Amino acid sequence: MGGARSEALPGGKTLTAKRPSLEPGLTQGSGHFQALGLNVLLKHASEASRLFQFAFFVIAARRFGAAGLGNLTVLLMVGSGIGLLLGDFGVNTLMIARMSGGTESERNKIASEALFLKSVLCAAAFVLMCGLMSLTKSAASWVDILSVAIISSGGLWLEFLAALTNAVNRFGVEVWLRIGFRGAIYGAGAIAALFMSLTRGLEVMAAITLGTAVVAPALLHGLIPVKMHFGIGGAGLLIESVPVWVTQLAQLTYLKFDVVILGLLHVAAREIGWYAAAWKIADVLTGVPALLSAAALPLISGAAGSKGLRAIAPRYLKAMYVLPFFFALPLTVGAEWITRLLYGQGFAGTTQIMRILVLAVVPFYVHTFLVIVAVAVGRQREAAKLAAVCSIIGISAAVLLVPKLGYQVMAYVSAAANFLFACSIIYRFREVTETAHAGTALKSLSSAAVAFVLSLTAWRNLHPILAIGMAMVSYVGGLMLLGVVGLKDLSRLQRFSRSIFWSRRATEEIGAGV
Repeated sequence: MGGARSEALPGGKTLTAKRPSLEPGLTQGSGHFQALGLNVLLKHASEASRLFQFAFFVIAARRFGAAGLGNLTVLLMVGSGIGLLLGDFGVNTLMIARMSGGTESERNKIASEALFLKSVLCAAAFVLMCGLMSLTKSAASWVDILSVAIISSGGLWLEFLAALTNAVNRFGVEVWLRIGFRGAIYGAGAIAALFMSLTRGLEVMAAITLGTAVVAPALLHGLIPVKMHFGIGGAGLLIESVPVWVTQLAQLTYLKFDVVILGLLHVAAREIGWYAAAWKIADVLTGVPALLSAAALPLISGAAGSKGLRAIAPRYLKAMYVLPFFFALPLTVGAEWITRLLYGQGFAGTTQIMRILVLAVVPFYVHTFLVIVAVAVGRQREAAKLAAVCSIIGISAAVLLVPKLGYQVMAYVSAAANFLFACSIIYRFREVTETAHAGTALKSLSSAAVAFVLSLTAWRNLHPILAIGMAMVSYVGGLMLLGVVGLKDLSRLQRFSRSIFWSRRATEEIGAGV
């Protein structure tokens, strides 16, 4: 993204000024926000590769019906679940933090240790996947089980390679890596499923997964400044990653495992269906803070990230108090209309659940970012303890209250656990973010509450789309009236956006405001 700009000088001479490179992106303080903005943009671009997965599932559903798709989904959920619990173990996140800003020899050492750990974890995950898939009775043969286990393990390998690109702040490489990897596997799987049996399609995908898993590291050579060698080691890295893993597992109980908990508590199938319909919408929203936080991690980690941490963390936290409501408020105001539009008349119990779960995503933005900050400053153990305690409180409350008060309580418990963890980690890391910025949080929450109340009273007879628009205008108006944002902030945002696309340096004041 770097470039040169020439200016004419007297005498016919020219002066060529080289534009600052965005990769690795750790420029002087004024470039941190430009690098952050570009990382966010590239992170979202890389996730567009999920369209290939969507196409495969659509074709599989049309060709093989609900039963075939159901069995396939069970196998893939087992694969992704085991990968989430065992295949990562927090190694990817810690590797990014430790490699960022390090010397070449340090990066190579950490990457080599992580390579060994990921190989062991992927092998263990593969064996466990095959065992649990066989117990589900959802596969027609062991060929299906082995194929899905290979595909799921390939996904773990992709995440490791993507983490390597993030560790050296080469997010542009991650874009084509994800698109190429998923495009090859799920694109070929979609074509195979269209013309062949589902088993043959899975075999084709498994074979391509093995091929791309070998080719991808070779293609990355020369594109990222990392040289790995395979050898035994990484015990220290594994020990350090355990708190990150504990935190990740605990965070899953705040929205991610709601439906599983309801199933274990023997809630009626129809009520679980109502809850799951709302949960799916909220679950999609949780991907946004994950991408935003991942984009910031290499810029605030390591020795070279201290300046970025001071520049980004305080303002980023303020933004996390404001930004989530731009997603949550429209879904909360239009919950009844959106539920009817997506699911039809049979999901009357979904509306209220959706409103609660969508609001529960708001603190998710905050604690997801602060967990990344904890890893960046080497305080992941503190975050893990807080996450585990809040998770235990939430699960205990669900076990005690849901059987007595009904499935709706699960939504309130998830929201309360999210807010509890967010408040506790904000307080614990308040010196890193300068203060807790409680004033901004209260003003943002108050503006959103007023907008929601108006949607239930003054605008209740308006068309839902118009009511949503009025709520957003009211929210922004409240932020401006209370001094959270102003016209200068809109000007900064415009210049910031322009600087990202035109590769011009962004000044630190562009990140100021909220």
